[in-house]
Amino acid sequence: MERLLGPFYAFFVSLLGGALVIVTVVGYALYGYCEDFCDKPPRSNSDAFFTMLPFGIAAVGVMTVAAHLFMLGARRSRPSWRRALGVAVLSCAVSGGGFWALVSLDNGIRDGTTAWLVGVPAVIVWEALTAVAARGLARRRSEAPRAG
Repeated sequence: MERLLGPFYAFFVSLLGGALVIVTVVGYALYGYCEDFCDKPPRSNSDAFFTMLPFGIAAVGVMTVAAHLFMLGARRSRPSWRRALGVAVLSCAVSGGGFWALVSLDNGIRDGTTAWLVGVPAVIVWEALTAVAARGLARRRSEAPRAG
């Protein structure tokens, strides 16, 4: 039963991880936004980075759990946390870069519907690629774990 429900739960867990990636990217981009109008010190990239770092770490952690759950669904495999972490880091990087590109595309076109027409299929493709990568990197039962 665990093998059947793993990918089901992984879908929802990875959506939460993707939302955390978006919060991280948007928070970094908008950190100190009102510096021209407020009495705040000017924005620095290091302040923005360290403010959003906990959200980025949480996103990688949630995506690691999602990748591990995706690995559970692969037949004849044992999930590996190390490989799940690798999939999670790659997935978060692709998600953040894709979101940044989607915002740039929508700002260039400015019709309001481009984000939905491109964004929803992009999220589905991102989910599918994360699942395929996790299942493909799941350790086969015949592989012996490395010592050390």
